[in-house]
Amino acid sequence: GLDYFHPDTGAIQHYRHEPNNPNSLPSDFTRAVLVDQQGIIWVGTSKGLVKFDVVNQRFTRISLPIDDNKVQRIISLGSSKDGKLWIGSFDAGAFYLDTKDPAIAPLINRVMVKKPGTRDLVGGSENVHAIRQVADNEVWIGTYGKGILSVNIQTLESRWIKHEPTRQSSLADNAVWSIIQDQSGLIWIGSQRGMSLHDPSSHAFVSIYGGENRHHGLLGLDFFSVAGMSNGDVWVGSQNNGIGILEAGSNQFS
Repeated sequence: GLDYFHPDTGAIQHYRHEPNNPNSLPSDFTRAVLVDQQGIIWVGTSKGLVKFDVVNQRFTRISLPIDDNKVQRIISLGSSKDGKLWIGSFDAGAFYLDTKDPAIAPLINRVMVKKPGTRDLVGGSENVHAIRQVADNEVWIGTYGKGILSVNIQTLESRWIKHEPTRQSSLADNAVWSIIQDQSGLIWIGSQRGMSLHDPSSHAFVSIYGGENRHHGLLGLDFFSVAGMSNGDVWVGSQNNGIGILEAGSNQFS
């Protein structure tokens, strides 16, 4: 389910799926939570997207244009400064909607990708685990197995950023779990085979590959989460080896 913390009282309110209540969570399996620029709370669950009305304490279900034979499993959410909400699904690609006017019923749009060698645009079937705005007009969409889809927010033109085995300065792996941008502007990408760092002023990536029994390096291979702290530290969460911390100004993980 979903827990709502009230900082003024310290109370925690619990929300669960109620089979006979259409205004409850559609599922207790929640994968993503985001508060947009209007203060609306969006929740991605294993059975669809909902927005939460804090005043009336109700969830409104938002249907995505996903094929009938697929479950609307939402596994990531992101926002961009122009008011768009970006939605990552399991096995159905990415979507976006404009949240500037919450009174208007949201129009869901699928992120379309140009088919290689043609002018055709096709809908994605990717598992989208990470979404992050990395520049004024650019959103990165991290997929499992196909790398990162870079989307121009204004024109919606897109390009793929991928791991290239013969190019050392490419992405560490095409299975991308997480994307953040730290206080210095560096972009961190957690993947199935290491961490990649990208300076937006260049085109190259610097990759850090984990391993076992390291005293001053990343432990593990899969890095599911990355978080930038207010003091400049970067925390990296691995699958089986806990958390690695890179302190601001240091070049070694602890």
